Amino acid sequence: MATTIIPGLDSDAAYQCLLRVSLSSHGQMRKMSRAWRDLVSSAKFYDDRAAQGLDEEWLVATVILRQEDELLIMTFNPSSSKKAWMVLPPPPRGFYATGGFDCRALGSKLYLLGLGQGKSLSVFDSHTNRWSTAAPMLCPRFFYASAAMEGQLYVVGGNRERQEQDAETYNPLEDRWYPLPPLPPHGTMAFRNALVVDGYKMVILRAGSITVWQLVGK
Repeated sequence: MATTIIPGLDSDAAYQCLLRVSLSSHGQMRKMSRAWRDLVSSAKFYDDRAAQGLDEEWLVATVILRQEDELLIMTFNPSSSKKAWMVLPPPPRGFYATGGFDCRALGSKLYLLGLGQGKSLSVFDSHTNRWSTAAPMLCPRFFYASAAMEGQLYVVGGNRERQEQDAETYNPLEDRWYPLPPLPPHGTMAFRNALVVDGYKMVILRAGSITVWQLVGK
């Protein structure tokens, strides 16, 4: 690492200083110099932040602008002194019907599910500040429940092609979806939302009932 990353400081001290800069300022850091841009775009930089307990938890909100047919994704850092929402770069365009998409976080990445025909998966990488396209879901879905658990995405219900309430899981390391056993039959396919409890239990909320789905082996 070059000693000139911060003039007057040795490389280790400079690196430790930059590790402590809030995520909300990383966009400005990218504009300072090529060395700073390369740092905040590297996985090692964020691994080192996590190892030192410098991770930050953010709130994410999605807003549909009906007239413009546009989806805004905004983030908020509760620990920042700015107390302001930040708008992410625009995600890929698609059909933004209510209940037709969902948004989940795994590590430093944000996953936008179900745009277009209800199958697509787009990924926002906070390291590079860019969106990319990932493997689509196995079938189109509408009004489904989703959750992020144990490093993977889980999607349940809302299958437009078949009546059974099937489920699938996404492995980001392989960029691949796998089918899962279906839930017990129920009177409605419209799943409203899901919560994660204890890190491995998916609490599925649907009209008139609550279902708890636990990962095998836990």
